Amino acid sequence: MNKKLRNSAIKLIPFTLALGIISPAVYANEDTYQVQTISTISTTTDVAEVFNDVSTEDWFYEDVANVYSLGLIMGVTADTFEPNTVATRAQLATILHRMSNDPTVAPKTAFTDVPADEWYTASVNWVTDANIFSGFEDG
Repeated sequence: MNKKLRNSAIKLIPFTLALGIISPAVYANEDTYQVQTISTISTTTDVAEVFNDVSTEDWFYEDVANVYSLGLIMGVTADTFEPNTVATRAQLATILHRMSNDPTVAPKTAFTDVPADEWYTASVNWVTDANIFSGFEDG
């Protein structure tokens, strides 16, 4: 797939995930790019009781409950979800890695700003190895 087109598709994933339009599982290599939808699930977890910044009245409440119940996004801290902040590279890499259901940990990436022992390291390595993230030429 054209690199520009793939990069555009990657930029749309967090937007569509945040809006609840699709819940994509992403699989990529140099020649292919596929998005598969993940079904929403019925949940008994009231995320308004888990996160102090999510209310049952929020327009995104059901989406937060769904991604939390699926184990894709567990919050920024034990009691905050931070629904109005921009997702970081580490967070998006972790979400995509969890969605892939692929526990494989890829070899170390060439990114100089990814320490070897952070909570997101394995996921950043995975998205890099899958050619989902490419970074900048200077690391």
